[in-house]
Amino acid sequence: MHGARYASGLTAILVVAFVTGCGPGEATPRATLDQAPAETLAASGESPMATAATEAPPSATPTTAPTVEPTATFPPEVIATKPEDIAGVWFLKSFVGYGGLVRFPADLTFRQDGTFSFDEIDDPMHIFGGSLRFADGKVTLDSEECYNEAKSLFYHCTVAFTIYSTSQNGRPVRIRMLSAGDKGVFVTNVNNKTLHLAVP
Repeated sequence: MHGARYASGLTAILVVAFVTGCGPGEATPRATLDQAPAETLAASGESPMATAATEAPPSATPTTAPTVEPTATFPPEVIATKPEDIAGVWFLKSFVGYGGLVRFPADLTFRQDGTFSFDEIDDPMHIFGGSLRFADGKVTLDSEECYNEAKSLFYHCTVAFTIYSTSQNGRPVRIRMLSAGDKGVFVTNVNNKTLHLAVP
């Protein structure tokens, strides 16, 4: 009985060895009739994957380029030399004052009559204003309403900028104020920032 089990077990091992190509005296499996030898494929220079790819049916879905929205372009900036170059209400998203303790959105209004006003939006409040002077490529904001936080008093001040303006259809649509060297909380908030119209 043990001999029969041994014989059947040996037969199973030989069958497995033959199927997997690991039988005694045979290092590599034989090529079958439906499998081309490796030498034949290498000599033909063709890849079975390439052949399959060329025989694939063409895609039925047409390919179209995605629609690309045009980027808004603006004319070049020009240096403002008159009130008309900067006239408008310009939006400042966040004005920071009192050492960072106060933060609010504001409007900076330049008028064609040569005056200006700077005002808080959310809690409508006039902050300061005055007149504009244009000379030598500079715009000077002249005001009697500047405020000294340390001394808690108003005083006369002048702040000079080179203001770059961009116009479309004869109307300024954005401005950039570059400080001429002056310092102060207002200068820090607006210096070299591009401001857009609050009401386009």
